[in-house]
Amino acid sequence: MKINLPITLTAADTETRTISGRIVTWNEEGNTSAGKTIFAPNSISAKNVKLLLEHDRTRPIGRVVEMTQHESGIDAKFGIAGTQAGSDSLVEAASGLRDGFSVGINLVKYDSAGGVLVVEMGDLMEVSLVTEPAISSARVTDVAASEEENQNSETQVSESTEAKGDEVENTVKDEAASSPSFYRDWE
Repeated sequence: MKINLPITLTAADTETRTISGRIVTWNEEGNTSAGKTIFAPNSISAKNVKLLLEHDRTRPIGRVVEMTQHESGIDAKFGIAGTQAGSDSLVEAASGLRDGFSVGINLVKYDSAGGVLVVEMGDLMEVSLVTEPAISSARVTDVAASEEENQNSETQVSESTEAKGDEVENTVKDEAASSPSFYRDWE
């Protein structure tokens, strides 16, 4: 027997786990998996987009909470999940280790001009947090995480090097793993 109960998930201060920035700039040439590429103005449509790590669909870390298309490109803000991968991503983005954005699109209409793919229309399938973006201006501009939240998500590692032959016992205690995680469906 299956019983469905209506549940509302809430979290204190959901706005403090966000990564924001430019995800694409119109008319800026980038080097994508399809080669040299330019996105024409207003060429991307999107809704309910996930933020992934390095285009790996098995590594989602958040969802779009705001997206603004304007004359120079698209800026977005992503709510980051309360997972270890999400917490690591906040630290990596804030420290500049993984501070680029890359878009994954389904091409609908395109042209080729002088060896450059010109995207005229495409559906945004996902955005990824990457170490090196194809379009150099597609960068993280803001990372927000509350001080309290960062302290609670720190991983404590203790190692016991007591010799038992050639074995070394490692003990990892992750306080964040024992606390409830937060993930909200952004519409």
